[in-house]
Amino acid sequence: GVRWIGSTMFPGFATNNRIIEVVCVHEDHSANKLAQDEVRQLNQTLEQRIAERTAELRLSEERFKQLFEFSPVGMAQVDEQGRFHQANPAFSELVGFSADELREMSYWDLTEPTYYDAQRSSIARLNQTGRFGPFDKEYRHKDGNRIPVRLNGVRVTSSTGEVQIWGIAEDISKQQEAERAIR
Repeated sequence: GVRWIGSTMFPGFATNNRIIEVVCVHEDHSANKLAQDEVRQLNQTLEQRIAERTAELRLSEERFKQLFEFSPVGMAQVDEQGRFHQANPAFSELVGFSADELREMSYWDLTEPTYYDAQRSSIARLNQTGRFGPFDKEYRHKDGNRIPVRLNGVRVTSSTGEVQIWGIAEDISKQQEAERAIR
């Protein structure tokens, strides 16, 4: 195979500054060159993997964003104190508050006082298992009406270490009306 040889020459001088000899040192740099090539190739492979993974994450993020935005079911993200950080259009429509209005609120602002104990039990379950629901309660709509909902959710820790609670709120008023009609 190909060998990579480095040569260095040192002149040897006599007392009258005449060169009387040349010392030539040869070093085999083949292993070094091979290692550099391997590192370069590894870096290219890593860069390609990172680019592919970044593209996959962007696609995944885009899919989630579409699911969140266009879901017919209400979805919201709250922190551990119940303050809203995000709400999709279906959730906003369900409770009558815009996403911006909800960011100034917590789920306690939407919860009827008669459900406070059940809400605390749901939070305790979330703290134990990382999940809650199905849990039926009523939300207070912006217009003052009560909206029966079924809640399910999960605790997620983001890549930055932030604890997020993602919930799904389903309007069950039609289901309750049908059950009453059957009874």
